[in-house]
Amino acid sequence: MDEFVNWLIDNGATFPKVKFDKDEDGIGGCFAVQPIHPNEIIASLPLKLTISYKLARDYLPMLDPLGCRAALATFLIHERLLGKLSFYHPYINILPKYIPTPLMYTEQEISWLKGTNLGYGVESRKELLKKEFDEVLKKIVSNGELINGLSWELYLWACNIISSRCFPNKLIDPDDVEVKEALFPLIDFFNHRPRQKITWETHERSELRLVAGNYIETGQQIYNNYGAKVIFLFLFIIFEQANLYL
Repeated sequence: MDEFVNWLIDNGATFPKVKFDKDEDGIGGCFAVQPIHPNEIIASLPLKLTISYKLARDYLPMLDPLGCRAALATFLIHERLLGKLSFYHPYINILPKYIPTPLMYTEQEISWLKGTNLGYGVESRKELLKKEFDEVLKKIVSNGELINGLSWELYLWACNIISSRCFPNKLIDPDDVEVKEALFPLIDFFNHRPRQKITWETHERSELRLVAGNYIETGQQIYNNYGAKVIFLFLFIIFEQANLYL
């Protein structure tokens, strides 16, 4: 964690009243080391530290026809395979290696869901991602380093990271009319609380700020509000665009 914190600070992120710690249940989160007042900036992140579709597309232009998720997932895997050579290593190194969503269930666990809407949703989602993965393999055949390290397991991991931690790309580019995702190191470490009063604010198109909507006491966990996306993450509702399985 120290390496990640130093990386953030060295690259211009600010979070003077925030510390990374664990709660009484051992779950990591962000906690106030001093009182935080309404309308006070909790944290700011330079947009140069984000992992966006534009960044992934510029590095892997052959994946542009496959869309945002494929490019982001493949770029994330590429940076993970680079290890310490990657600029993003301090961030990627502390990301969970396993996320317990239905996409990671074993065949036996999936079999228990057969005949249910959730089971159908999981199978449909995995089939969609597998087809996408196969298309990625075809597109990156010229990149020997990446093609040798890329695997279906890593692709599922990357897709889970994106689904569980992404923010709207419009926070980077307010003029973007398409629905795209981006990863925001630091900002994605704040746990969710429904109806938490907090504002995401892009300042001069150079940094993202988290602004407090209420008073936060010293020692209190600082929560974000990810909105309806959390229904997918924690209740495991499987959806793809307009199709919804409930």
